Amino acid sequence: MANAALTATVEKYLQNHRSTDERISVVNLHRSSDGWSDETYLIELQVQQSGGTQMERIVIRKESSGLTLERMNLRHHYETLRALSDDTALPVPRPLWFESDATVLGTPFFVMELLPGRNIVPWSREGRQFFGDAPRRANLAQEFVAYLAEIHGVNVRTTSIGATLGIPENYRAYLSQKLLLMERDYLGVKDGTEDPVVDDALCWLQENQPDTGLLTLVHGDYRSGNLLYAGDHIVGILDWELAEIGDPYVDIGYVFAKANRMDSSLLSYLIPSEQFIEAYQSLMGIKMDMARVQYFEVWHHVKFYIIAVMGKIAFKRGVTRDLRLYRQGERLPLMRDLIAGSIGY
Repeated sequence: MANAALTATVEKYLQNHRSTDERISVVNLHRSSDGWSDETYLIELQVQQSGGTQMERIVIRKESSGLTLERMNLRHHYETLRALSDDTALPVPRPLWFESDATVLGTPFFVMELLPGRNIVPWSREGRQFFGDAPRRANLAQEFVAYLAEIHGVNVRTTSIGATLGIPENYRAYLSQKLLLMERDYLGVKDGTEDPVVDDALCWLQENQPDTGLLTLVHGDYRSGNLLYAGDHIVGILDWELAEIGDPYVDIGYVFAKANRMDSSLLSYLIPSEQFIEAYQSLMGIKMDMARVQYFEVWHHVKFYIIAVMGKIAFKRGVTRDLRLYRQGERLPLMRDLIAGSIGY
């Protein structure tokens, strides 16, 4: 759908969902270039009422009509945001309503509020300048750990979070299911071609499974690029589509994963590992299990490899025209190197 047609469709749709004494005009609509899963549209509205005119800003999160990198579920994302908004003080965008009628925009979507603040890609020129300011980075690093600890500290049994996401029967069942799904994804993309490094990593993950562990709220994609910033502060936490009740080390392993920071010595381009460990341990009252950190770092590197292959296949088949996905598929040697390093080759 061309942008002019999309704007007109969105304007009509929103008008039908607002009070009859309001006149809605879409002043600006553009698609965010961030993210590889659902499509995100930032919309500025002019709302005319009897008392005057005001400006509003909202977001439409639309199910992708092309590539889905994970088992994304738009309704799951919406319900997660609703539970988080209702039962926690975490700075998440409040969802307004869900639209299941795919004839409106081609796929289902939901509407949510637009939080203030800037989303900054850490490896971009803007990101290097923003995070390169040492005093700002020091404060952001502190808040980065504090919010992760707050996420892991949510009581999933006394809030709607557990009922919304589903609490696994036990830790072993939870982890076994995650590994089973990962192996199925790998078999789905390998197309008969053996990759001994990935094969070894999957065996390593099976053989080194933790016997037990905590089950907490997990963000699933917690990194500096999925946060909103205002000045020296974090003001929003975005992209909850992978949220689950699971092992908190899923998030910690992701923070440590080299694929999430590449050539930077700072975790998520933001914080030294020693500082992260010290701060998280202090906030959570635990001693960090570095073997478990390594386990989920390996898990994430294998996942990144699978996503890279999925992206390349989708581009070649014409499912997506996003060049970033094809580029990821051309980085498989790097992905293999990261996997090999994380399992100790």
